[in-house]
Amino acid sequence: MLRNSDELNAAYSVRQLIEELQDQDPDAVVLFSCSYGDYSNTQQALPVSEVVDAESSDLVDSAYSQSGIALVKNEPEPDEDEPEIDKEEVRPIVILT
Repeated sequence: MLRNSDELNAAYSVRQLIEELQDQDPDAVVLFSCSYGDYSNTQQALPVSEVVDAESSDLVDSAYSQSGIALVKNEPEPDEDEPEIDKEEVRPIVILT
C-alpha cells in the first residue's frame, strides 16, 4: 500500500497529458526519462512500448527509487500488519512502460 502519495498527486492526469500532447506531431516517437541512478544523475530516455491500466492499490512505497513508488501488480496477500485498503481511496492509474 502506498502511504505517501505526494509524488502521485504531482503526476499528470490523463486529461493533462492529452492537452500537452494534442499539439505534438502524431507520428512522433514517445519516450520517458528517468535517472540512471549514477552519481551524476544521468537522465536516460526510454521508449514507451506499452500502456498499462492499474490502480493505486497496485503501488507501494519503495526506498529503491527516487520516486519512492514501486509497481507490484499481483502482489502476494498482504501482511496481517498491513492496514486494509479502503476501496474508496483506490484511484485509476495509467502506466507508460
